[in-house]
Amino acid sequence: MRLALLILAAAVVMPAQQANTPNPPSPRQSQNVQALYQVKHADPQALYRVVYTSSQSQPTPILRVDEQLRVITVYGSPSEVNSIISNLQKLDVPSASLTDRNIELTMYIVLASNETMPGDPVPPALDPAVRQLKTTFGLKEFRLLDAAVMRGRTGERNQLSGNAATVGAKGKPSTYQASLHRFGARRTSDGTVIRVDEFNFDIRVPDCLDPECKQANYVNVVYRTNLDMREGQFVVVGKSKADGSDRSIIVIVTARVAD
Repeated sequence: MRLALLILAAAVVMPAQQANTPNPPSPRQSQNVQALYQVKHADPQALYRVVYTSSQSQPTPILRVDEQLRVITVYGSPSEVNSIISNLQKLDVPSASLTDRNIELTMYIVLASNETMPGDPVPPALDPAVRQLKTTFGLKEFRLLDAAVMRGRTGERNQLSGNAATVGAKGKPSTYQASLHRFGARRTSDGTVIRVDEFNFDIRVPDCLDPECKQANYVNVVYRTNLDMREGQFVVVGKSKADGSDRSIIVIVTARVAD
């Protein structure tokens, strides 16, 4: 009787001991690996968003990103980790965009007419643009009213204001303002292309009401546009009548990356 009780106790204890034994790791978990990828060129957060995938049915892969260290860690099976690391390497390349660079935009304000006008001639650098304007609009005379430079970093706003001489207005200047939302630049196979977002140009041109120009009305000439130009290229932004005569205000710009 005593022996039977001992055997019964043993039978009760043994299953309890087996229940406390930890389960061995599954074959899939034991084969998982972790890899660390050091980001060299791209934005770490952007890379993470592109390669990250989530599946409720699969516990891996697991990705973590640290923007300060510029590191992405990948945990999963060897095939998952190798595939993700390969994709990261393909995407982590130098960007065609030029960031944190100074852009210099030179703006020429030109008065054009079919009649002879006094004033300063346009610079020789504008000759190709002037020839195009002569062919397109039949204009004959061109005079430089003012030239100005806007300089700023890519991604930043820029603005300036000034006074431009006006032919035939008895010394009354034309006041103007120019602004842009941001500069941008990128490399292409043909060279550097400079982008100017939301370029705005406003000029108030006096229209004389008497020979001495003691009284004058002011005509507003306004240009609004976005620009993409090759570095060093001269681009005609706009042409509009300056007053009641046949004279026109023309704005020509060129830009370069300034080191």
